[in-house]
Amino acid sequence: MMRTRLAVMIAANAVILLATNVAFRAWVSHRFGYFDPDIIGTSGQLWPLVVVVAIACVALGSQLPALRLVAYGLTIVLGLIVVDHSVGALRDGEVSVVGMATGAFMLLQVGALAIGAAVVGARSSGVAGTATAVLAGTILAITLGAVGSINRVSGAAPKEAAVGAWLDALAGVESDRGWTHLDGQTARQTNRDRYIADAGRVDWSTVTWRVESARDIEGFWTVDVVLQEGSDATLDFFFDHDLARPLCVGTARVGIGVMVETPLIGQPMVGSGPRTGRQERGSCSTDLGEAPPSPVKWSGEPTWTGVSLEVFNRTTTDLYMLDNDDVRVELPSCGHVATSALDLGQVIEVRAADGYVFAFNGGGLGETTNFVVVMAGEPDMNAAPPLDPLPPCGGQPQVQSGE
Repeated sequence: MMRTRLAVMIAANAVILLATNVAFRAWVSHRFGYFDPDIIGTSGQLWPLVVVVAIACVALGSQLPALRLVAYGLTIVLGLIVVDHSVGALRDGEVSVVGMATGAFMLLQVGALAIGAAVVGARSSGVAGTATAVLAGTILAITLGAVGSINRVSGAAPKEAAVGAWLDALAGVESDRGWTHLDGQTARQTNRDRYIADAGRVDWSTVTWRVESARDIEGFWTVDVVLQEGSDATLDFFFDHDLARPLCVGTARVGIGVMVETPLIGQPMVGSGPRTGRQERGSCSTDLGEAPPSPVKWSGEPTWTGVSLEVFNRTTTDLYMLDNDDVRVELPSCGHVATSALDLGQVIEVRAADGYVFAFNGGGLGETTNFVVVMAGEPDMNAAPPLDPLPPCGGQPQVQSGE
């Protein structure tokens, strides 16, 4: 009887693991247009290894009860991965048939492992039934917790509240002037001590704001804040520290614009988001239409070259690219880089050794390569490849000094 239980448990979990792998690969190809280990993520890469170890622990647990406890622990880890993937998909709006199939197989794997551990080690059907009931209760609790987390982070209200809390902290509610409210990207490019000192020099008692409704722009939440009372010089604090972009009416600065990231665990974070680099820091201009046309000539059809990003550096400055996960790709002067290492679903920064140059987002274009040409003037980007000849390599990009 025990051998039959073991055989059924191992076979069932092996079949589910294979089905999960097929569905997951189909989801990655559906989402990104191709399959590349760099875009799977750590939890996705760990999943099959943890499942295999858990199956082995369950199988040996009939002889070594301690290994059943290890199997239960690994099953909990797998359950947390399922919750993380599910919440991420719901937040990003990336719910598809293949995605739901992947999630269903992953959830089935968790259940099969937990029930297998209980049944293999059970001396009676009552023990197996109790273990099944405990598993069902655990899954229900995790599901309810996930729903609660989704409600906490979804929609405009949490983003607006985050910006309001940051502005309150700047006014002196918190001793660090809201430093802990800044996202990692903004904190890296801002000097903390100077930020706190300069915030302390502003007379915030004379300043009032109106936080506008948060807007979802292709997966990125942006919030405009209108300055109602206070001097225009108050806004210089934000622009001097690269904390925000200017909110403009004509050539007048009337407030700031920020972006908000709301993680599943932890408080919402405020940051400046991507900047174009065309305008001087904190200035408003109406002459953007007078900018010279781009010297780059583009092909007319989107192209897939086998990688998600190709970048041409037509400046004499060594640059590098950095995504939100701090994955770094070097971009040498007058050079060309083809890579899939960066997460184009997030903001990609282009930086020089002495500061920030510009940022961009490739979005979800599927099986289409993003082409970027970096020049001494404005960068240019397209889904179709640039045509020869490229602009001559020369000059240096606009660099905003900062960390």
